[in-house]
Amino acid sequence: MSGPSRHHRKKYCYASRSTKFRRVIEAERRGEGVQSSDEESSSSPDSCLLGSQEDESSGTHEVHGASVDVENSVTDHSSVSENLSEFDNIDNGSENGDSPGFHSHYESSDSDESFVNIDSDFEFDDFSDLHSEEEDLLEEDYDTPKLTLLDNLRIWGVKFKVTKSATSALLRILKTTNPAELHTLPLDARTLMKTPRKVDIVKLEKAGGEFYYFGLWKGIQNALERSREKITNVSMVFGVNGLPLFKSSGIHCTPILGKIISVPDIRHHVFPIAIHCGENDKPQDAKEFLDPFIDEVTDLINNGVKFKGNLYNFTLKGFSCDCPAKSFILCSIASNGKYSCTKCIQEGVWSQLCQRTYYPLVDAPLRTHADFINKTVPHFHNGDSPLLRIPQINFIDSFPLDYLHLICVGVVKTLGKLWVFKSKNNAKISDELISQASGRMLFFGKFIPSEFVRRSRPLEDIKRWKATEFRLFGCYLGPYVLDGILSEQRLGNFVLLYVALRLMLHPARCKDHKEIATAILVEFVENCKIAYAENLLTHNFHNLIHWPQNLDSFDDMEDCSTFDFESFLQYIKQLVVKGDEPLPQVVKRISEADACPPSLPTKSTNFPRCSMPYRCRGRLLLEGCVRPTYQTVHFPSFKLSIFARDSCFTTLDGSVFVLRNICTASESNDILLVGRKFLQKKDVFVSPCPSSDLKIFSVSNLSEMMIVPVGDVQYKNMLLPFKSEFVVQPLLHTS
Repeated sequence: MSGPSRHHRKKYCYASRSTKFRRVIEAERRGEGVQSSDEESSSSPDSCLLGSQEDESSGTHEVHGASVDVENSVTDHSSVSENLSEFDNIDNGSENGDSPGFHSHYESSDSDESFVNIDSDFEFDDFSDLHSEEEDLLEEDYDTPKLTLLDNLRIWGVKFKVTKSATSALLRILKTTNPAELHTLPLDARTLMKTPRKVDIVKLEKAGGEFYYFGLWKGIQNALERSREKITNVSMVFGVNGLPLFKSSGIHCTPILGKIISVPDIRHHVFPIAIHCGENDKPQDAKEFLDPFIDEVTDLINNGVKFKGNLYNFTLKGFSCDCPAKSFILCSIASNGKYSCTKCIQEGVWSQLCQRTYYPLVDAPLRTHADFINKTVPHFHNGDSPLLRIPQINFIDSFPLDYLHLICVGVVKTLGKLWVFKSKNNAKISDELISQASGRMLFFGKFIPSEFVRRSRPLEDIKRWKATEFRLFGCYLGPYVLDGILSEQRLGNFVLLYVALRLMLHPARCKDHKEIATAILVEFVENCKIAYAENLLTHNFHNLIHWPQNLDSFDDMEDCSTFDFESFLQYIKQLVVKGDEPLPQVVKRISEADACPPSLPTKSTNFPRCSMPYRCRGRLLLEGCVRPTYQTVHFPSFKLSIFARDSCFTTLDGSVFVLRNICTASESNDILLVGRKFLQKKDVFVSPCPSSDLKIFSVSNLSEMMIVPVGDVQYKNMLLPFKSEFVVQPLLHTS
């Protein structure tokens, strides 16, 4: 008969070793002698494993792994040492080969009689006793110092690699907590976080994968609890997009997300409505994936939203998605199809040279809602969209063009790759010019205001840029980095895009400039045919001429962009810590966040306010200014500081200042700004419009120190050195 498996041998080894060690310790504590292991070492392999089996008349008791002479009351410490060394031999084997190890003992056995059934002869509860007895023995032998609360917190922070910000937050909580409340803390994190024990994951038959539905009304309620604004109606934008959870597997997560754009202080708050997780890029059946969401949306449109005893109208403003997700929920062809444009009816042209479809026309007939319903262009449809059940939806206006994917990682990225890398359009610039442009990008990085989460990187790294970096390049840095790098024709063409972006992304004046921006974008698309090639006018370039149509249904371009949704996708990815069962992990972490009390946003009634006090030099204290002085002053949507990148601002009369000090008025204790004014302003460019129309100037010639009341600040500028002068351009979304 073959011997027991490796698993059973391992269990037996632990059983023999642990019981023998326990018995030795017990005998030593009682002051009893322990039989020497000399007899055991000379016995057979089976007896070495199972211990001596002497007759009861000899005065010994049979114990697995050790035999104890009950008549001997003197502790034999040498026997203890030999027994302990014997365990090392059993576990590891003897180095000189005199006493073979456990594996050699077992492998020499030809029958299973020497194998002890651990389930019948050994209790696992003995491990707990062994552990406690070992701890008691260690406490007797070593004087372990007691650790203070601070020591325990330090060890906790190092052991679990806790960030400094998380540790600081915990310390603030502990310092403001009543010590009596510490006794109410649970012992397990799951109790503290109210982690659900079970989540109802649904297996989708047609769509495939796993699915969980959080609920639309639940998300709306949690979002409204965070707001302090007066609620008049609930208007929402939804996003459907997918992301890979791991680099080493094909598991993808596709959530349905939403945000309320009609309440100002929560217009960027995104919450999940449903999540699908499967091996494919997206669910295989749109109807099964969207049906629960469509049912609840239809109910809210018909019956309204009830919140705190009030009834509010519910409006579906639209879906903000990238092209693959949009074609999935619309059941239309992909973006590389010949009829893929969702805004006009134009048949694309296939380029054999570049292997892509392009759209040469800029005046094709516009697509209408009726065209979609009636399937006027059959080649556009791949089936019936489940969204047809929603009563309020418009299949043209409710599907805006997202400028993150259309422009930032679309048009701007495409142009940058044409300049840096070889292509069939022969638009690459020399390596020397690329290096020069990269040097300018790094130099300008020192002047990027703190409102930008990323600094500029070299042009050679354009493949690794993020969407916010492309937005920074397209809206702020591009014309000044590319000056003298590109030809006059291509530089002028990029300035067209730069001006159009500045007009359309201004939240207060975008609707007033809609017609002008449309004309500039049409000119940009037409010039791309000449500056590069006609086959460059792919789906993204073509849809630039339709992008301003978003303002027919939305107040500004940020309401219909996917920047907020993409940020939440990265948050979902961070919730998954292991590859096993990713969807339950996400559901439990989001449920824990929902169980926390809502953190209400701070009202903007305490602006402007100062921070970072410091002791300034006397020459920066003008007449009427006294200490305390500060380094930073905060406004509702931006901050100014005495450091170069955050120091430039424009006053109500249009004057451009550089901040040098922030102090207090001697009589009224009001905040006063001390700075120097640029005395000379001129246009940076005059085509397609004077740069002064965009509040962009080339400035020089600083004045002496002047005092500016903090109430005179209108907006903040980005200040860039350019051609021995400075270029100032207002920051968008900070007026």
